[in-house]
Amino acid sequence: MTPMISIEHLTKKFARASREVTAVDDVSFEVDEGRTVALLGPNGAGKTTLFRMLATLLTPTGGSARVAGADVRRDPAAVRGHIGYVGQMSPSPSRGLRAHEEIYSTALLQGLGRREARRRTTDVVESFDLGAFADSEVRFLSGGQRRRLDIAIGLVHEPRLVLLDEPTVGLDPDARAELWRHIRLLQRDRGATVLMSTHYLEEADALADLLLVLDHGRIVTSGAPRDLKTSLAGDVVTVRASGPGPREWPTDKLRSLGAVNSATADGDVLSLSVADADTALAEIVGILALEGADIASVHVDHATLDAIFDQLPGRGAR
Repeated sequence: MTPMISIEHLTKKFARASREVTAVDDVSFEVDEGRTVALLGPNGAGKTTLFRMLATLLTPTGGSARVAGADVRRDPAAVRGHIGYVGQMSPSPSRGLRAHEEIYSTALLQGLGRREARRRTTDVVESFDLGAFADSEVRFLSGGQRRRLDIAIGLVHEPRLVLLDEPTVGLDPDARAELWRHIRLLQRDRGATVLMSTHYLEEADALADLLLVLDHGRIVTSGAPRDLKTSLAGDVVTVRASGPGPREWPTDKLRSLGAVNSATADGDVLSLSVADADTALAEIVGILALEGADIASVHVDHATLDAIFDQLPGRGAR
């Protein structure tokens, strides 16, 4: 099966005054059809440049990129027929154009017949709760309203590949939740592939089945959210003993467990860093019981994507 996205050694360089800047540096990856992939990284990592090359808005300096088998350089028209692109910046609206008219016009430009374009326009207006301002001129919409309109425009033709560059910036919590629901429906009901960038790590965790982390134009790590959290961050198990005063904890025996990365004791509190608390907890409690530990409580803090970013380059620039 042909991957929906196939990128090999993709590079983009820009001339900046007296020097050359490499925004995307020798990036290679594939995305199978029907997957949701989140692109993460600090500001300036190259995420938007990568999106714009896939959307045929920028020409690569080197390497290749294909969408549904179509080359972004040799066959940009075919690529554009497969994608829906929602960039970070809204295009300037035509004077006097109303929100529903912009959606409908986009549907026509994507090759839909008038009847189907009207149906799809009605669908996305309802899906993204645009009815209250569907008859308003686009230039008078608020930032959040315009963002919801941009997303509706990008999805009206039901593209096979949806490119979402920080799609929920400027959206209120309800609108963000609605977009999350729509992304899941696109993947589940229509088999769409979604490539999204986001600064909301919980968003990537909730939606994506693959994460690609960029820094300085390169992919520095990749994997499923759970795998990255386990391998890079891990979970923390905190055990508190009953009663006051210090305790002798069997830290050496606990460290000998394959799932335990570290074990430290401070009085009546034992802290363990483990790869996966769900699988390690039974062994930990078993050893503590055999050693006669008087346990008052056990608390688990599961790893987050924030913890992953704390260990990656550019972690302060989110």
